[in-house]
Amino acid sequence: MLYQHILVPYDRSDNAKAALQEALRIATQDTSTKVTVLTVAEPAEQDDAILGIAERMAGVIQDDREALRTVGKEYLDKVKQQVEEDIAPLISRAPNVVEVAVRRGKPHSQIVKFASEGSYDLIVMGSRGLSALQGMLGSVSYAVLRASKIPVLVVK
Repeated sequence: MLYQHILVPYDRSDNAKAALQEALRIATQDTSTKVTVLTVAEPAEQDDAILGIAERMAGVIQDDREALRTVGKEYLDKVKQQVEEDIAPLISRAPNVVEVAVRRGKPHSQIVKFASEGSYDLIVMGSRGLSALQGMLGSVSYAVLRASKIPVLVVK
C-alpha cells in the first residue's frame, strides 16, 4: 500500500477537480486508501473585533452570539453540501472511501493544520485555485508546499 489517506484541498476550481481526479487515480491502486476532500471557507470569525463593532452599532446584544454561532454552523453545513453535490459525479465510481470536511479560516494554514492533525500521507492539490492569479503556482499551493511536513503533489 503506497498511501493510506490522501488529503485533497478543494475550492471548486478546475484545478481542484483535476487534483481530486488524480488523487482518486492514485487511491484506486489500493481500495483501502481513504480520500478526504477539504474545503476551507472564510466567513468572518465570531470573535473578530470588526464583527463586534458592527454588532454594537446594530444593537445586537451579546446573547445573540449563540445565534451567530448557529448561523456560522449552518453556513459550513451548506458549504459541505455544495461540495458533496459538486464532487458527486467525480467520485460516483470510486471504489475508495471519500469523505468531505469543511474548516473555517485561511486556506493555506487550515490545510497544513488539518493535514498534520490527521493521519494523511499525501496532499494532492491544484496548482491554482479560484482566487490565485499570480505566478506559476497559486499562493495557497505554494504556501502549503513550503509548510507541509508530508509530501504534496501539485496538479495542473
